[in-house]
Amino acid sequence: MHTFTHILEGYKIAREMARHGVGASSFADWWAYKFEVYDAIPENPAILHEQGVNVSINSDDAEMARRLNQEAAKSVRYGGVSERDAWNFVTINAAKQMDAQNQVGSLEEGKVADVVVWSGNPLSNMSRVERTFVDGREYFSRETDARLRSRDAELRRFLEQAA
Repeated sequence: MHTFTHILEGYKIAREMARHGVGASSFADWWAYKFEVYDAIPENPAILHEQGVNVSINSDDAEMARRLNQEAAKSVRYGGVSERDAWNFVTINAAKQMDAQNQVGSLEEGKVADVVVWSGNPLSNMSRVERTFVDGREYFSRETDARLRSRDAELRRFLEQAA
């Protein structure tokens, strides 16, 4: 499958893209920030998806890329996409666009996966990361973080008192 990346105005040719079998990787909400995307709209990923295009959400910005779950949630809010389909925008759909769906993109035996455990719905900005696993190793847990913060605060109090 071939994929158009940064296709912020793909909704204009969504039917043709679906007929051709091409994918679309779009920013969630970068509309009208420069002349080339003056007609970009927040509903773009949803419209593409409704027309049968395999859609993913991406970002060139490292900070926004850390929050692709929230970027995908914008398709629920602005485009009425189901939460499951929005989640697919940042998981299996992107893997399919890269022809890597047999290795990544979903939690299945034999696949490589980094996993985040959330306190609630990962599409909600109210949910917090509870644990993060990379290559099978826990890299973050809220409990360990709290313990280390307490330890560091105690050490700081001790050092400030000694000075």
